[in-house]
Amino acid sequence: MGYSSVAALNQIRNDPSSIVGLYSANQAQFIAILDMPGLTAGAYQAAFCTVLSHELAPYGAGLIGNDLERLLASSTFACNNYVSVAWQLLDALGD
Repeated sequence: MGYSSVAALNQIRNDPSSIVGLYSANQAQFIAILDMPGLTAGAYQAAFCTVLSHELAPYGAGLIGNDLERLLASSTFACNNYVSVAWQLLDALGD
């Protein structure tokens, strides 16, 4: 198991906007575990979304397109899918 709980990953799959609450609840712990002091707030958010993206699905055959709902329902991601999911989750976090 990775950083996030199964429940948290399922919540993101069902409601990607819930990343706001998930990040808020885990921000301090995540930054401490990351152990990369001095990054900008946006860089920490990007790292969080990247880790989350990789936890959402194992590597495998990916989907064509960037529809977040379809991607989150997929059982596997290709390389480009990880980037697309991370980018869209970061966008959902906002600033």
